[in-house]
Amino acid sequence: MSNNYTPASFYISRPSPTLSITGAAPLCYPNSFTYTLNGVPSGSTINWNTSNSYYSLSPGGNTAIVTPTAAANGSTTINASIILSCGPTYSTSAAVSLGIPYVTFNIASYPSTEPSCYELEGIYSFRATQATGYPNTYTGFQWGWRNLTNNTISNDPTIYGSQYTFIPQEAGDYEIWVRPTNQCGIGALESVKTVTVYNVCGGLLRSSASTTIISTYPNPAKDIINLTVTESVKATKDRPKNKIIVELYAAITGSKVREWKFDKEQMAYSLSINGIKKGTYYLRYITGNYRKTKQIFVE
Repeated sequence: MSNNYTPASFYISRPSPTLSITGAAPLCYPNSFTYTLNGVPSGSTINWNTSNSYYSLSPGGNTAIVTPTAAANGSTTINASIILSCGPTYSTSAAVSLGIPYVTFNIASYPSTEPSCYELEGIYSFRATQATGYPNTYTGFQWGWRNLTNNTISNDPTIYGSQYTFIPQEAGDYEIWVRPTNQCGIGALESVKTVTVYNVCGGLLRSSASTTIISTYPNPAKDIINLTVTESVKATKDRPKNKIIVELYAAITGSKVREWKFDKEQMAYSLSINGIKKGTYYLRYITGNYRKTKQIFVE
């Protein structure tokens, strides 16, 4: 005798696993790098795959060894998928950069607008923004300058952030240049901005061979910067007495962080830097039409 019962049907669902791939970036030829697939449920089958001919991949469970096969540049992906024991398949990927960055930049004055005139001992800040190339493939910027008129160059090209401060010591036509960098090295593409630096700006009469000499101590400084000024007898006699302005600028951003004013010229000044954060700064001494700049480290 039949009881005419129909077996009940049940739909069982489970949340999708949270998968992620972690590992080094960028891929620097010819080194090998380990990538890990995270969040894999127990009992799953793991597949790694790639269609990129610029690197090889050796799978080993939830890890894979990735080795670039050529000194290429650009961006690629590393892919992995899992098959659960009950059948469903899930996949994920990670974007990574390959080799040294292949990027160009636009260079513009920042945060101030482009000055109408560049002059000796001026403090000018520039910022680089990506113009062409693969995004997210660079982690730093190498900056420098060339004086095309006098055939001189900056002697310490340095890895900076996206901003750079330029203090010209000679008149002439300059190229301000920047290259992208990452862990693989310095990119081959150079972006350039050309500026002309004058001895005279806005009617000021300035001599690049000024007899004013300034010195600072201690350097690095912590609470106080002592500034001393030495001048020739001729300069002291011929030049009218002026009020003094001393300015402190952040080296990376070029922004003014403190200013001191004095009613008359002195041979020595004691400048409080309480509250100034650790870092590299430029101290600028201004008397009349003369300006002198010194690099200061605050600790």
